Order: sequence, then C-alpha cells, then structure tokens
Amino acid sequence: MTIVNDNQKPTSGNSMQFPYRTEPLERARFVERPNRFIVITDRDKERRRTYVANPGKLHEILIPGTTELLLKHKPQTKTKWETLGARWSSRWEGDPERTVFLNTGRVNDVAEAYLREGAIPGLEEATVVRREYTVGDSRFDFLLETKEGELLLEVKSVTLVEENMALFPDARSERATKHVRELTELAKEGTPAAVLFMVQGRAESFLPDLHNDFDFAKALFEAKQWLPIYAVAVPPTVDDEERIVFPAEAKKLEIPWGRLERVLADSGLYLAVLEVEEPTTVEVGALGTFEFPAGFYTYVGSAQRGLSKRMRRHKRKRKRVHWHIDYLRNAASKVRTFAIRGARDESALADEIASLGERHPPGFGATDCDDDGHLVYTPQDPVHTGEFQKVLVRWRHANAFGVRG
Repeated sequence: MTIVNDNQKPTSGNSMQFPYRTEPLERARFVERPNRFIVITDRDKERRRTYVANPGKLHEILIPGTTELLLKHKPQTKTKWETLGARWSSRWEGDPERTVFLNTGRVNDVAEAYLREGAIPGLEEATVVRREYTVGDSRFDFLLETKEGELLLEVKSVTLVEENMALFPDARSERATKHVRELTELAKEGTPAAVLFMVQGRAESFLPDLHNDFDFAKALFEAKQWLPIYAVAVPPTVDDEERIVFPAEAKKLEIPWGRLERVLADSGLYLAVLEVEEPTTVEVGALGTFEFPAGFYTYVGSAQRGLSKRMRRHKRKRKRVHWHIDYLRNAASKVRTFAIRGARDESALADEIASLGERHPPGFGATDCDDDGHLVYTPQDPVHTGEFQKVLVRWRHANAFGVRG
C-alpha cells in the first residue's frame, strides 16, 4: 500500500554526522525539578534554571547530586540553558557510571543517523524517505523505503535500564500507547509499520514496563503479532571535549515476550506516597486518633486484582472511607503511586520501606497481617532518593522478571 502525503518534514539530508555527537556541554549538579520541563542545577554555587525536553519521570536519574550536562542556548531564548544529558551511577554495586541523552526530540536525529548508515539490525537495507510523516490524523517519526515497499517507523527513546534490562516507558504515556495502537490498526489494514526502541544503556534485553504503564505493555504485547518491534542498545559516552557521543554500532536486544506474558496481569503490590504539608490530627477508624507530623508517608498496599483501579482510588478524596489510608488521604495534599506487579508479600516490602524512615502509627494498614504496620514516615520526600529507587527497582525486577530475588 502506497502512502501519499506531500506536506511532510524533509529529512536532514546526507550531511547527518555519524557516529552522532552533540555540541560541547558544561557540567552541573542536579538540585530539583520543579515542573515537567524545568530543572534546577548548581554549578560553582550558581543556580541555573534549565529546560529539559523530556516528559518522562526520570526518577532513577534525577536524584540530587547527579551530574547534568548543559547546553547553552542562544541569548534570545527564554531559558538560557538546557539539560541535554546526565551522568549517573547505578544503585547496583559494580555497575559503571552511565550517560543518558535527555532530549527526546533529538533522539530522532540519532535514529536517522543510524538508519542512514544501515546500522540498525533488521533495518540495514531501509532508506529514509521522510521525517514526521502524517497518515490521516496521526503523525509518525519516519517513512522508510525497504525492499518490500514503504514502512512507517515510530521511534521511542529508552533511558531506564536496570540489571541489563531496558524498560519503556518510565511513566504512564497515553501518547505512546496511542501510537502503538494506531500502528497496529494500520498494519491490520495493510500498511506496513514498525516500532524502534533506542536504548541508552548497556542492556541485553528489552521489555515494555508493565509497572509504570500497564496499558502500554498490553498494547505492545498485542502489537507484536502485526508489527516488527526492534530494540537496540546505543549507550552514549562523554568524550574529552565534553560532548555526548553515540557508538558506531547498535546492539540488537532480545525481547523475552514469555517473561512478560507470565506476569501481564493487573495485580500485585503498590507504594503510595502521601504528602502532608501541615501537622495534623487524624482519627483512623477503629485504630484510634493519631498526630501526623508534616512530611511524607509511604504506604504499602496490595491488590490481587484491579491494581490500577485501586491506585487511582487512593488519589481521589471524594469516596467512601474504607481502609486506613482513606483517613490519611483526606489530610494529604498530594499522592503518588508506584505499582509492583507480580509481587505478593506486602509485609516483607513494608519491612524494607521501614528502613527508610519510621513506622507511624503502629498497625496502620496491617489489620489482616501480623506485623508492625504498612505506613512509614520520612520528613523529606523519599521518592527522589537512591534508597527508595533501589527498593522499588529491586522488587519490580525480582517479582516481575525474576531478577535479584
């Protein structure tokens, strides 16, 4: 089937450099991320407000002290600096420092450079025809020409790599799910299409992250019957001129669909982190009345069916009060949830989370368990700490993918 549409963005031409490299960058330290596209960095005690072109959560990367790689914008731009990349150390002992490229838009430039060199395994013979190609109401990253004819290609940048496994996305992405479902429907109708995951890390395998986005994991699992799905590792480094440089070879990654299929269910454990801005007194049903200092409270819960629905419920204030957490929710200004699909032992998880702070109050959330409680208090936000992320990642990998039991 021929796709006809002349109002498209042209490719960058044959001058695309390979291997792809950025401009020289400056180093700074990550301080905080006040909103989705702004990062505060510190360089020689000078605070800089920098732009970051990445909608992902990046919790495993943007931890205070992480080295940020900054690009200086033109003077007339609103934000003078951009956080173009980061260098960070894994939480796992023995893993080397990693470099990631954070500008998701420019990742398509990286992909084009590889495609033009025939350096993507499985797409060696493909020719780039167009960028940002529109079909109907949908726009996709590339239109390629192959021996079999035209091929639509959607590219996704992957920054989350743990225990040699790359995972996408690092946060719920309705846009990514929409793209996969649209490509699947086009393929069913006879329009060839594919998805390419560009993994920025040393990995051996790739899977959709069912913890962060269960809908995307289901959509990609269903799409594999209709779409070629490519995943390649292209771990960047930083050269002597402080440029991010991508390798000349892209490594094909295994996609162990069987491991995903075994745990592709909406059940497991979860963490809910509640923020209480002012000291408050809360009556927690039959458990009693307690003082809750200002700070953060991490709750360990379980839902062996309807896990996504349970987590959404905890974010609402208007509901029938049923569990202990419902009482505290009404006093909290914000709630964030983290799924751990495939896990069952909530008491063991609560014990690990308790090492990050103090259980308070005793017995909270543990009416059907013989333990000290499932709520842990920390004065500071635990999510942006390596210790919290280490527990979360280890439990996700051990229970869903059989890594580090």
